[in-house]
Amino acid sequence: MNAEQLYNVWAPDSAHWSPWAKPVLFAAPYASGDEDRAKWAAARERARASWTPPRAGEAALVIDLDGPDALALALECARHGYRPVPLFNSCPSGRAVLDNGPLRAGLELLR
Repeated sequence: MNAEQLYNVWAPDSAHWSPWAKPVLFAAPYASGDEDRAKWAAARERARASWTPPRAGEAALVIDLDGPDALALALECARHGYRPVPLFNSCPSGRAVLDNGPLRAGLELLR
């Protein structure tokens, strides 16, 4: 799956919040490695152990956590009827402030 296809999975034209999605992480070429996938798996386990409120009407949640934890909790919320919107305004590089590898691994593995 190329970067554009991956972005379209996470921000389809038909979704109400897709215009808010940030394409930066999707546009950068990246292949996740074993360490990235392991960090992503750990984030998923932490999210599964957390409390997620049931969806109520037009409510929205803003999840302000570091990359993979934010994505993992957003996906846990999706199980309760919420629609995750990727608003990560960062890209992977050797000089990135945050490690984006586990986040990108989650985006790739959960398409």
